[in-house]
Amino acid sequence: MQIAVLALALLLAAPGLSFAQPPGSRVVLDVPPRYTAATRFSGYLDEPRGISIVIAELPGVAFDQIATGMTPGALATQKMTQSKRGTLARTGDYVYLTAEQTQAGTTYGKFLLVTRENDVTAIVTVNVPKERLTAGDATAAEFEAILASARVAGTAAAEKPLFTLGYLGPFKRAGSFGGSATLYTPDGVITPATPEPGRPMFLVAPSIDERPVGDLEAFARRALEGTRGFSDLTVTATRPLTIGALRAVELTATASEASQHTDVAIVQTVVVLSGGGYVRMMGQSSAADWARLLPEFRRMAESFTPAP
Repeated sequence: MQIAVLALALLLAAPGLSFAQPPGSRVVLDVPPRYTAATRFSGYLDEPRGISIVIAELPGVAFDQIATGMTPGALATQKMTQSKRGTLARTGDYVYLTAEQTQAGTTYGKFLLVTRENDVTAIVTVNVPKERLTAGDATAAEFEAILASARVAGTAAAEKPLFTLGYLGPFKRAGSFGGSATLYTPDGVITPATPEPGRPMFLVAPSIDERPVGDLEAFARRALEGTRGFSDLTVTATRPLTIGALRAVELTATASEASQHTDVAIVQTVVVLSGGGYVRMMGQSSAADWARLLPEFRRMAESFTPAP
């Protein structure tokens, strides 16, 4: 599971904007006062207009892979259409593009920046209901000013965790990416210097909204089967769970890691949160490590506690 695949998806401040850095993030944006810090992901919300700004961070070495992979064909696999590259009033390594994406019946205009600074690859995505753009209630100039201001600070802002894991076993926290996801690896490193086929990892990814989950098993199966970076994925078992007082389901599967052409085993646990939304947890290892690590992955998932 390449981290850059899972993720996927200076210096000119516009007048009237204010300096802001989300909790736990090194990415700084100049955002209008109408935006508030999000509580379920790294970024900001303008709730009256339905606009979100989602921030993700990866190691600096991920920039080239992400930048070269942002082709119309690759974006189409994430149901992003009308993609077009552009420029911003900024310098340094960056890629900027616009696109459209329909989610849950709403079509969004997307303004996407990928930039590299201070050994960090920052991905900032603005999601705007297309009807707001059509009506003139939101403009491309507004979002391009915000993206042009993006920069990477030397240190992260104080973190406000969305959850805790009471058990980590042989894993260490490697870092956050994708706006809300946290990765755990045996060495505590997100991207190793040398690729490791079948590398063990455990991912915790809360949903960025509070949408209801109906048929939990069907939802979890769709999520697992739609995970990018795998081929020949086959669900091998399903079992209902209760974690704390929360409804959950576990699926195990086998697959081929597409980038490394390596057979892997996967366990996914989806937990439904009491206030709406869900948390998706995934453990992965090679077949050789599976018998040893499956119990560890299960203990990690079962130790999940949402933040109050």
